[in-house]
Amino acid sequence: MNAIVYSDVIMSAYKVESEIYKATWELLQDSAYDIGADIADHMGESVGRQLNYLLTLGTGGGSQPTGIVTAVGTPNTTTISNAASVAGRLPELGSPPLTPAYRKGPKTGWMFNTTPTRLQARQLKDTIGQYYWQPALTAGDEPTLFGYKYVIQP
Repeated sequence: MNAIVYSDVIMSAYKVESEIYKATWELLQDSAYDIGADIADHMGESVGRQLNYLLTLGTGGGSQPTGIVTAVGTPNTTTISNAASVAGRLPELGSPPLTPAYRKGPKTGWMFNTTPTRLQARQLKDTIGQYYWQPALTAGDEPTLFGYKYVIQP
């Protein structure tokens, strides 16, 4: 029987800034299109890219949160750091070492970089020649690998 363990976690706040965009009030008022919305889009993308980096590779020290790759030593997390080993290692990881209750949970899945890992993973086949990667069958669904969704992390 598994024991229930409770612990304290200190939640820290982190600051992410955007680049500075300058525009005069007159430019914003007289422009043929919505420059303010364009600036807001650029600022949002800048903050999003920084957050993506920090939440993936953040060191956990000082002003950075602990990223998912940095925290890979946590339970139920497995990585393949060398893209060349994907073909040999993914099939053994195809059934994550999770309890059945978590195995089909909405947050269970893979995370890859765009190339070469994702490309190699899409080429993997089982012993009868069927691809482990399966395209989405209906609109709005996502492709899967070993039946699990995946995200691309550039």
